[in-house]
Amino acid sequence: MTGGLSSRVFRLTVERAAKDDKHWSLALGLIVAGNVIANLGTGFENVLGVPQILVSIVAKGIILLSLAVCVPSFIRKRNFKSVLLLVLSVFFISLLNLLAFSANNSYFLMVLSDFVTLSLPVCICVLMIDDFDIALKALNDVSVALACVLSFVLIVYGGSFFSNYNMGLSGALIIPIDVLLLYALKYENDRRRKALGIVLAATLFFSVLFYGSRGALVSVVVFLVVLLFRGGVSSRKEFIVKLAIIALTVGVVACSGSIVDRVATIARDAGFQSRSLAMLEHGTALQDSGRSNIQGKVLNDLELDPFAVRGVASTFVVSGDYSHNVVLDLWHNLGVVLGSIALLAIAALGIRTIRSPENCKNDIALVLFLTFFPQALWSGYIFSSTSFWPWVLLEVRKLPVDAPSHGVVPR
Repeated sequence: MTGGLSSRVFRLTVERAAKDDKHWSLALGLIVAGNVIANLGTGFENVLGVPQILVSIVAKGIILLSLAVCVPSFIRKRNFKSVLLLVLSVFFISLLNLLAFSANNSYFLMVLSDFVTLSLPVCICVLMIDDFDIALKALNDVSVALACVLSFVLIVYGGSFFSNYNMGLSGALIIPIDVLLLYALKYENDRRRKALGIVLAATLFFSVLFYGSRGALVSVVVFLVVLLFRGGVSSRKEFIVKLAIIALTVGVVACSGSIVDRVATIARDAGFQSRSLAMLEHGTALQDSGRSNIQGKVLNDLELDPFAVRGVASTFVVSGDYSHNVVLDLWHNLGVVLGSIALLAIAALGIRTIRSPENCKNDIALVLFLTFFPQALWSGYIFSSTSFWPWVLLEVRKLPVDAPSHGVVPR
């Protein structure tokens, strides 16, 4: 009888843990969705007259509500101690930066606001989730929903949705695109669902192409290449498929001029004013869009005292913005010595992520890492990054490695 009671308690504990993981995984997916919705604000204002600030408030509300639903499970899980440690660390580091580098305060508070409202909630979810199979499934479901919304926007509103290009939307869509590709190519066995996932990923990719920036497109391509060749080649069939993908890529690059011209013409006829397509069409895709001016000011200041620690957001004081390069940002914020140590640590963790056993936890880490890098070389600020800090937390968590998953993630 005692054995039966113990078995029942164990079963209920496992069921409750799975339910908690579903709540936190859904919260993670909704945070990703909230970030995308927030960056659709200018479009809602353009075509529907909905104030952009209202869209932003709704997006932040979705994030807060998704976390609020998880409150009952917060204390039940042992992981809450890690969350408290994280929150306390953020508090004391922020206080130190405010007191020691007061010249940065107005800019630092702006960076801190971005971190607390978006990156920190993602970090909390990453710390609270134990079953990353559930998390990957939730991220895929949310990504499918986002792709359907963007498909509607593309079809109904076309080029009138945004009056200008939207870099924020580009960055927000990298995770959904990568998740759709990952899930379709690696975890989905049903051919129709696999094809649907690839089509939806392509829809989001074209949304970035028509509405967004070049950097996000490069990040997605890098992720796809790493995903395809990360595990090597285990069979002749797999070798032929991957070789065909390389050949197709080379062929597209070789004919890129005529392809881009044609796509650009079709886009203009449909009313799209794509900045990325225009730059590709006119051969100015490598143009730095003013980044060199910002980086020049940062470098000049760095040369005056390369070893000085200037604090988070110090580049904003010198140039009015972050440097659009993670190396310069870290060197200027932390000094060349500490900044270089941080860069070496990031490189080591990145290599570990790519070489880690292929399972849901490590694959989510790969998505987060390749959302941050290589884009960090030309865009985004590391201290407010939505993907960098959750990725670091995933890498440093001392959890047992999941068994490799090669089939459909449990539904």
